[in-house]
Amino acid sequence: VGDNHGMAMRMLRLQKNGDFDREFGDNGVITFSNKAYPSVYIPGLSIQEDNKIIVCGNIINEQDQSNAIIIRFLPDGRRDSSFGKNGIVVFDGGGSEELNDIASLENNQITAIGKIRKEVGNESLLILELDKNGNGESGFSQNGVIIPTRTNEEVQYHLSLLEERPETEDEAYECPKPDEAGL
Repeated sequence: VGDNHGMAMRMLRLQKNGDFDREFGDNGVITFSNKAYPSVYIPGLSIQEDNKIIVCGNIINEQDQSNAIIIRFLPDGRRDSSFGKNGIVVFDGGGSEELNDIASLENNQITAIGKIRKEVGNESLLILELDKNGNGESGFSQNGVIIPTRTNEEVQYHLSLLEERPETEDEAYECPKPDEAGL
């Protein structure tokens, strides 16, 4: 379960009976905030095959500039220092970036999808693929980044592909591969 108040990201884990899992984070709750980025928006969450938790979204600095962010937590709620820089990967593509959803692939690789806006009214699809350490996947486009030139309608269509979530926990969800998504 996650909660996002804009100033900080809060995530909590509940036990099956509805009580806080006191062994997770700080007495059942993780809070993420950063003084350099007073606003935090985290809509995407996925659990990797080794039970690490990955979240994605965007952070906005005091100059109202938005950058995409991916954070990885260990199963106990601590940030994973083996991922990115102290558990965090920030992507600045030279515009206003945001990630809307995230998926864990084989070998704990990560694919995240969102959009980038370099000028008002001109948004493009943004796809990031990272290796298990948070580095851009070198075999995926340009060091793990795809920014195809698309219209706003096409960006919304591709984002909607990720909203088709399984109804039960038994169904697996796979992020569409770029060629299947029409890229």
